[in-house]
Amino acid sequence: IVPQTPSYMAWLGGVDGQDEHTDNNLVDSIYQDVTVPAGTTKVVLTGYYDVATEESGSTVYDRGSLSIMQNGTVLETVLSLTNATPTADWTAINYTLTHDVAGQTIRVFMTSSNDVTNPTSFYFDSFVLTATYCP
Repeated sequence: IVPQTPSYMAWLGGVDGQDEHTDNNLVDSIYQDVTVPAGTTKVVLTGYYDVATEESGSTVYDRGSLSIMQNGTVLETVLSLTNATPTADWTAINYTLTHDVAGQTIRVFMTSSNDVTNPTSFYFDSFVLTATYCP
């Protein structure tokens, strides 16, 4: 897949989860910590995602998600993705946070889990956090 905005994107999953030593699912994660300015009244996350899978049917085997976390706790789940909901191309994200995070550090957290067969890839790109500030 070509990045939505060249030249980089995040790619999670994409391989079967079978490990030569275990039969556990393969879990990938990536995150970025962001400090939201004090006085912020609104935070909007925009960007793109794409889901490509070799699974078939509606049974869920692989999962991906995009969340906003703080101190190890999920504040808000922006996206819950699965192999049963593949996309044909980049899909826009436009999400307004409902929690008041002004003056706090938040984590934009992406994760995926793939089972032992038929990989699913979860792609993320072009994230922007826009903070509306009213003094």
